[in-house]
Amino acid sequence: MKRIFFIMLTLLGLQTVSAQETPTAISKGKWMVETNLSPLTGLSTSGFSFYSNNGARLWSVGGEAGYFFQDKLAVKAGLGFTGQRYAFDFDGQKIELNSTHSFIYKAGLKYYIINQLPVQIDLGGINSGGENAFIFGGQLGYALFVKENIAIEPAVRYDHGLNDNADGINAFSARIGFSLHF
Repeated sequence: MKRIFFIMLTLLGLQTVSAQETPTAISKGKWMVETNLSPLTGLSTSGFSFYSNNGARLWSVGGEAGYFFQDKLAVKAGLGFTGQRYAFDFDGQKIELNSTHSFIYKAGLKYYIINQLPVQIDLGGINSGGENAFIFGGQLGYALFVKENIAIEPAVRYDHGLNDNADGINAFSARIGFSLHF
């Protein structure tokens, strides 16, 4: 885990020398709003996902916003809401077990290496029933700008739980992000 953290920190600290100019969308003073789609509901996601199988339903909704305080480097914050419901049908009698809803929050930094490789690190948490699970996360992707201010960003993400309430939150996930830059 320490290795992953130091690699991400090193990548953020690099000042890449490039003949390309910084695109307007990721230059100092610009804003971004983004969300993502995940094939499965991830516990730390601040995007959209839905999964249903054998009476289990997992879903999430959320988004993130950021401000570029330096060319290619943005400070970000994200909010989300997730739910889990487990229901079983025994000969026509429905039994619902362990339905929970959680509030998700995170804040971090996002840096675009050579204008197209976004690297993100963040700290966040999941609040469910008064219990807080704290999470450190990192993400690496590719930004495909379809227009000057619209990007599609496929990415891989790793989340690591930091306290006892976050047991079992050590997971890789894949996602497709969508961002608007103003």
